[in-house]
Amino acid sequence: RIPKELDKAKWNGYTFEVIDMDHTRIDKILVTYEEPIVEQEEEK
Repeated sequence: RIPKELDKAKWNGYTFEVIDMDHTRIDKILVTYEEPIVEQEEEK
């Protein structure tokens, strides 16, 4: 399928968002990384 502007895909902690299209070709893409949330144990 051909992506559209503002389409998003997530993979392995990364988010890829199509920012701009040139006909059927992606012109700009925004890549962001979301660090996993790590819970810390309380020490007694």
